[in-house]
Amino acid sequence: MLEKRKSNQSQMSVVLRKRKNADGTTTLRLDIYHNGQRKIETLKHLKLAKPSNLLDREQNKQRMQQAEEIAVTRAAELEANNYSMVTDAGKKTIITVWMQSYVDGYTKKDKRNMQGALNRFIAFLTEDKKTGLTFGNLNALLIEDFIEFLEANSTGEGALSYYNRFKKMIKQAYRKKLMKDNVLDFVERKIKGKAKKKDVLTLDELKILSATHTESSEIRIGTNLQLFILDYKWIEDYRLASPIYIDRETEKPKPKLYYWSNEAKKYFYKWQKENPDTVNENADTLKGEIFSKYDIHFARLSLVLQVMNDYTKSEISLQAVEGAEKLCTYFQRNAMKVLQILESSTFSGTLPQNKIAFYNSLPDRFITGEANVIGERLEFNIKAVQRFLNDDNLFAWIAQGQYSKKIKN
Repeated sequence: MLEKRKSNQSQMSVVLRKRKNADGTTTLRLDIYHNGQRKIETLKHLKLAKPSNLLDREQNKQRMQQAEEIAVTRAAELEANNYSMVTDAGKKTIITVWMQSYVDGYTKKDKRNMQGALNRFIAFLTEDKKTGLTFGNLNALLIEDFIEFLEANSTGEGALSYYNRFKKMIKQAYRKKLMKDNVLDFVERKIKGKAKKKDVLTLDELKILSATHTESSEIRIGTNLQLFILDYKWIEDYRLASPIYIDRETEKPKPKLYYWSNEAKKYFYKWQKENPDTVNENADTLKGEIFSKYDIHFARLSLVLQVMNDYTKSEISLQAVEGAEKLCTYFQRNAMKVLQILESSTFSGTLPQNKIAFYNSLPDRFITGEANVIGERLEFNIKAVQRFLNDDNLFAWIAQGQYSKKIKN
C-alpha cells in the first residue's frame, strides 16, 4: 500500500519555472505533472519586468512570492484529488491566494464580478485583521460576518450578486478537496438587499449633455471628465489585471508602484517651478494657500490619468502629466470663482483662520510693537507680522509704526 502511494506521488508535481523573453521581461509558468500528463499554466498577470531600478526589483520580488504561493496551492489541489481526502496542505492554503488563482483562470463573462467579490472579501479580512485566513480556519460565523459587511458596504452590483460569486468560489474549493465539509451548509444568515440607487446622471444622460452646445468651457471639461470616468471599461480592465495582494509580513495590501518617465518628470518640474510664482503673487491669502496644494494634486491627477489611459505600464507618461496640468487649471479656475462669490465686505473668505484671529485681536488703531506682541501669542514671527501689515486692503498706514484697521470689528 505504501509503495502505491509513493508511485502516485512520483506522478504528481508542480514546478515554478521562468522563461526569458526577447524584450528582457520574464514569464512565469507552472509545469504541472499529473498521472503521466504534463500541463503548462502561464501566470500572465505576474510577468517580471526587466529590472532597471529598485522599484522594478521590489515589484518582481512580490510577484515571485505570489507565484510561489499559487504553485503551493496547485500542488495541494492535486494531492487532494489523488487521495480523495482533505490534505494538510489544503487546510493551510490561504483562501485569498487560492481564490485569486481561481479568478485568474476563470473564463466566463462575469469574471469582472468574480474579481469584485474577491476584492470585497479581501477588504473584509483586512478590516477584521484576518488577511492570512486559511481554509482550515474558515467557518460559518465568519461568512455571516462577511454577509453583514457586504450589506453595509456594497453598491452598484449589490450585496447579493457579490455573495453568490463568493459562494461559487467556496463550492469550487470544496470540490477540490480543500475543505472536509462545505462550510456554506452551516451558514444560517440569508443575504438581503438590492443595489443602492444613486442620485447622479447616468452615462447616457452625460452623453446627451456632452453633445449639447454650450459656451461654458467649465461645463464641457467637467462633463467630458465625468464621461471618461463613468465609461468604466478601463476600470473593469484595471481590476482584472491588477488584483489586490496581501503582504504576509504587514498583512496589508501591497501597493503597485509607478514612477515618472523622463519626459513626464521634466514637464512636471517645469510646471512645479512656475507654480510658486502664482503662490507668491497671492501670499498670505486663502488663494495662495489653495494654489500651494496643487503640487500634490498634480502628482495625484497624473497617476489617475495614467491608470485610466494605460495601466499596463509602470511609469507615468507625458500625456498623463499634460492632462493633469489641464485639470489643475480647470480646478484652480473654479476655486477662484468660488472665492470671488464669497468675497464681500468681509475678509473671512480670503484669509486663513489664524490670520482672521490675528486681525480680530488687533485694536482699531495700534502701533507695530502692539502687533508684534499679539502676533507672538498667535505664533506669528516679526517678519510674518510685517508682511501682514503691508496688506493695503486690510490696513491703513497712519505714520511711522502706526496703523489702523480698515474693517472694524
